[in-house]
Amino acid sequence: MDIDVCEPPHSPAAAVRHPSSNRGTKRLCPPTLIPPLTFYDRHLAENHRLKKVEPFPQLLACIHQAEARIRGSCRHADATLSRSEVRLGKPHDAYAAAMAYQATEAQHAMRLASSLLLRSKSPAWFVSISWEQLNRSQWSIIERNTAFIEDFGLRMKDLMELENRMLDKMDEESRAILHGMKHRLPALAFWEIFCMSSETEAVLKGLHVLSSDHLDHYKCRTKGCISAPTVPPFHLDATTTAWEFPISSMSSAVVPKIKPCDNVKSDLFASNGTFKRLPELRSQQHLRQSMSDLDQRLPPALNIVTSPSLTLNSWPNIIIPRRAAVKSMGSAFLLRAWARAVEHDTTFIIFRCGDNFERIAFRHRASQTLYISDLINLSSYPSYRHLQTGLYLSIVHDAFERFIQRKRSEESVSQGTRNSPGESSRRRYNTRLAASIGMKEAQLSKCIKNHADDRSLALLEMHYDVYNSPVPASFVRAGTKRKRSYGADEYFKLILTSEIGSGATGVVHDAHLEVQVGGHTLRIGVVVKLAFTPEEVESMRHEFSVYEHLALRGVQEGIPLVFGLFEDVETNAMALVMNHVGRSLWDLRTDLDAIQVKVSSSVRDAYLMILSNIHKAGVRHCDLRPENLMLADDETVTIIDFDQATINTSTAAKKREANLLRDLLEGGILYDSRR
Repeated sequence: MDIDVCEPPHSPAAAVRHPSSNRGTKRLCPPTLIPPLTFYDRHLAENHRLKKVEPFPQLLACIHQAEARIRGSCRHADATLSRSEVRLGKPHDAYAAAMAYQATEAQHAMRLASSLLLRSKSPAWFVSISWEQLNRSQWSIIERNTAFIEDFGLRMKDLMELENRMLDKMDEESRAILHGMKHRLPALAFWEIFCMSSETEAVLKGLHVLSSDHLDHYKCRTKGCISAPTVPPFHLDATTTAWEFPISSMSSAVVPKIKPCDNVKSDLFASNGTFKRLPELRSQQHLRQSMSDLDQRLPPALNIVTSPSLTLNSWPNIIIPRRAAVKSMGSAFLLRAWARAVEHDTTFIIFRCGDNFERIAFRHRASQTLYISDLINLSSYPSYRHLQTGLYLSIVHDAFERFIQRKRSEESVSQGTRNSPGESSRRRYNTRLAASIGMKEAQLSKCIKNHADDRSLALLEMHYDVYNSPVPASFVRAGTKRKRSYGADEYFKLILTSEIGSGATGVVHDAHLEVQVGGHTLRIGVVVKLAFTPEEVESMRHEFSVYEHLALRGVQEGIPLVFGLFEDVETNAMALVMNHVGRSLWDLRTDLDAIQVKVSSSVRDAYLMILSNIHKAGVRHCDLRPENLMLADDETVTIIDFDQATINTSTAAKKREANLLRDLLEGGILYDSRR
């Protein structure tokens, strides 16, 4: 039986109003659109950044062809779609627009695409993919009254979420592939959803005409210092598309014409509902040749993985930039969407404006180009639901192809992680340097702290995952007068090497601090917190003020060594720099399912002594929990995260907090320390 695809009803009588649709008759003003570009987007590696934006008028025809190909190969499927529809009111903001899409077009597309992908012969609808809110990023504001939201997208369901009747139709290989895609590619595609307004419509209508000047405008503009280039991970494009023309042709000047093609079997699944057997793995020689070809395609600078030893003369004078106005609202949103696709290794990007307009974009990794479809008018576009079904099928096909490619590479290359030459040489250099100048680690920390305190500029770089700052960001010490230029003895460097976690004060990173003293470059491991939103910045300022208060009252032991609070001159980002103090008691649990911690009597007494000194200084921590109690390898204890601390609280409140800490360290169950 043919699969019945129903278009949305146009008769008001046939529509059912959803409870979450707009209520009342009062007309609300649309929310203001704010540029979404984040601090991280400026630090993408050169081989990951967006270089070109190209119109791709054939993209919609390609997606239609993908839907026709796969639907034509499974006309035997006994599946029909209910004609009952949910019709929502006009969404006022981006969140309402996301909810409206989720309840209508997304429901249809993911159900029909699941049936086509799995060749289901059952009349029941089995859904193997899901369109939903995937994650809440630190920099996006998830509110009911917002102009833009970026956290909704498509994902594969876990095997535990699938019905037994669906699993019974799969062989072990198919289950393994679904499981692998779920965990290796947690996000298949993201939707960039806007509210309906003249401003957002103008952004969507102008996306395809953005030039490289608009894209380069959002780079860090610090002058005088260029980061040492490295080669971050680079994922290849899929070899084919769901509409059957090679990915390699995307980078050519002429895109092949799309020919109608029906009743053609899918390349992903066999007719019995299982994935086709994997092709034979490529040989080691073939793989090495492929990697060699990739290296040749990268810019020459990216092939440099080591840098010469730093000397006093190699640290130049720095000219810091002034904050620049937003050059183009469209380029800001486009760059944010591209960066999000790079971070999650997705290919398709969908821009949607309320229920009025839409554009579909295709990310081509090799040429660093974003191909953008024509503007889709949702009210007049024919067979829009066919288009959405084809889009979901194309997204899954692309993810499947790239997953198989990655699987082949991993199985062909010897397993195990190794330190990169750059990192190992850095560690050896640090050890030799500390020994040559006759310093122990603790002495080196204090030495670097003393020299860093005299410097009011921090150059921040990111070197992990897809980030490799082409140019560092300039952070000026809070409360100091900004200068236009800084000498080598007026700044130090922060190199972020990984992300540790996030909290109320922003995102926490592992980092190195480098400072040049007497012809030597001294390096020490530090922790850098980055705050972005006004709430995070306010919380970070408060935390820093508490550390200052404690320092003025002589509390130095048992709290982090703070190198300072710094403000980015180009964005609203703020950085708090502190030393490493070990691992938290929560991370040190031997039983990861336990909600209790227990330490030795000596460690317990050390924590209680530190808290007593903090209380004597008039500070109450207000957030004592295992995550904020740190323990080093030598059993040095530290209390961190004073963003919720209060000053000059009552004696009774501080006594309750001390009793709480004692109970916690003796195995007591956690509860709110602010009661």
